[in-house]
Amino acid sequence: MGCMLLASSAPTVSSNLFTRNSRYAVYFTAESKPAFSGNQAVDNSYNGAAVSGTFACSAIWVDDLTYIVGR
Repeated sequence: MGCMLLASSAPTVSSNLFTRNSRYAVYFTAESKPAFSGNQAVDNSYNGAAVSGTFACSAIWVDDLTYIVGR
């Protein structure tokens, strides 16, 4: 797995190339609220960002990586 973002961290994830990960390019919980920009996912099992957890109605996801909603 590429990058894992947990808890209420609110990280900025920018200008990365996620490649050849055995699962997702990025995995994050809904509570972490990352800010993605300028990232690419290539040649991973799933070329996108997996997200799980409890989603807030006001959450805004920017158009950067493909989002894959988990359980």
